[in-house]
Amino acid sequence: MITENSTPLEIIKLNRNTEHLFNRYGIEKSNKPIYQHSISKNLNNNLLIDLLECYEDIDKIKIDKFSKYRLPLLIDYLKKSHDYYISKRIPEIEQSISILNFENETPQVTKVVKLFFREYKKDLITHFKTEENIVFPFALNLYNDVYFNKKIDSDKFEINKKKALNFLDNHTTDDSELGKLHTALLNFKLPSNYLSYFHILLNQLKNFHQDLHIHDSIEDVVLTEKIKFLLSKIESND
Repeated sequence: MITENSTPLEIIKLNRNTEHLFNRYGIEKSNKPIYQHSISKNLNNNLLIDLLECYEDIDKIKIDKFSKYRLPLLIDYLKKSHDYYISKRIPEIEQSISILNFENETPQVTKVVKLFFREYKKDLITHFKTEENIVFPFALNLYNDVYFNKKIDSDKFEINKKKALNFLDNHTTDDSELGKLHTALLNFKLPSNYLSYFHILLNQLKNFHQDLHIHDSIEDVVLTEKIKFLLSKIESND
């Protein structure tokens, strides 16, 4: 069980994928308790622990526990995740695909993997931009209106409301397609001289898929519920 006295080194030793969470918050691997890191980084310690615990059993995330956190905290996590995925995780996977250059052996597989990930990256970045340009600002405006009485421009409100709700109601989760690619590649047999690089790529895809699952669960369930709750509060006062 992870507690505020657990250290990044202890936690990473149990699950290497948690290192990516520490990285996006700028927390170094050390023997210093995570509560001290939280204080120095001005982070919510309980949120950090709850996020870390998600990695213990990725298929049984207790997503409801994130409902207690303020909307700005959750958006901060989502935005930090976007930045980290684009600057770190995606380039690492692209590098592995590039290194795994087995075109003479399996030209079709190489072509499919490269094409899939290129399109996947494009769609994912578009998804992130829509959230950051439309959904997150709309959510924060709602939050500030309800809790701090900062009134929203009525004309912009209706336009942004329509865009944000349309996105939330119709977008699909981004982790599912990545999982399909990982599963498909598991059944692929490579010559022995490519195996080590191939296993690195498989591990990167698996870990990224798990990380995105946490991100998407918080976004699709908790963030959406909070936005609709705040929206109902505003509309009930009209």
